[in-house]
Amino acid sequence: MRMGTDSASPYMQTQGTLSAEAMSMQKVRWAERIVVDPEIHHGEPCIRGTRIPVAVVLGGLAEGLTPEAVLHKYPALTAEAIQACLAYAAEMNQQFS
Repeated sequence: MRMGTDSASPYMQTQGTLSAEAMSMQKVRWAERIVVDPEIHHGEPCIRGTRIPVAVVLGGLAEGLTPEAVLHKYPALTAEAIQACLAYAAEMNQQFS
């Protein structure tokens, strides 16, 4: 199945699903979407404009949820926010490796 062309593709461009563009391997500027503020969720990294911790998003993905399922579970999120969580985790891993 080719991404973005099959109506059953999880990458089709409809509201609540991820587009192929959103899932591309472009450099994600996670700092635009993730905030660490002692006044928000005890300083845990959260999605900007929400109280949703990055760890909750990553945990859902690690448990096997698809990005679409995470978006459904947390309607305040965007595909770009999920990408930012992954980019944040990757950068934090590189810093501590």
